Amino acid sequence: MMGLISRPNVSDFFPGLGRFDLQGIKKQMEGLLRRFDGIFEQMIDQRLKMEEEGAKESQDFLTFLLKLKEEGGESKTPLTMTHIKALLMDMMLGGTDTTSNTAEFAFAETMTKPAVMGKAKRELDDVVGKDSIVQETHISKLPYLQAVMKETLRLHPVAPLLPPHCPSETCTVGGYTIPKGSRVLVNAWTIHRDPSNWEDPLDFDPDRFLHGKWDYSGRDFNYLPFGSGRRICVGGRNG
Repeated sequence: MMGLISRPNVSDFFPGLGRFDLQGIKKQMEGLLRRFDGIFEQMIDQRLKMEEEGAKESQDFLTFLLKLKEEGGESKTPLTMTHIKALLMDMMLGGTDTTSNTAEFAFAETMTKPAVMGKAKRELDDVVGKDSIVQETHISKLPYLQAVMKETLRLHPVAPLLPPHCPSETCTVGGYTIPKGSRVLVNAWTIHRDPSNWEDPLDFDPDRFLHGKWDYSGRDFNYLPFGSGRRICVGGRNG
């Protein structure tokens, strides 16, 4: 699906051709959506069945959403099954390619830096053990591994150009006037490699992120791997 989303589409440049689907992208996307809908239906049916049987093993995000839907509440926009499927789709699309690509870049960078790889491995061995897997409870005890991933996201941000923004009013940024309604793209890739903000910006050096320096929550505008503001990527809270 990500391949289809990123594929150049002639109708983006000539909107009038969109109804003809000359490249077949719309047809392929509709087919994928039907497949995903079937997968989500199976997942939802499985959780509902487990809930009826009183199972407690799968108290996950989907279970929480289903309970929220059942309980209702005072919201003016009640949670529907369509909303739940949309959230599952967001999680799947936003958490697969992004995670795998970041892991690949981390492996590629540490392979060229044996000292970094050795230090990360020793930390994992000491905290997790050689015969165990990393659990969520281990993350806070792995500061160097966190630094490795932060440095990976600095050099190889998931979204080199952050999602488009649009100023609600005319404003001035860096001496440039940005008219109201303009489409603004923030180049995170360039910001993360700016020598005026980073020492040896092209060098893979996780140590720069030790001791709590550089916050990726969006408050530090020199480091924006997850974006900033109300539209910040929710994936940043999972690390």
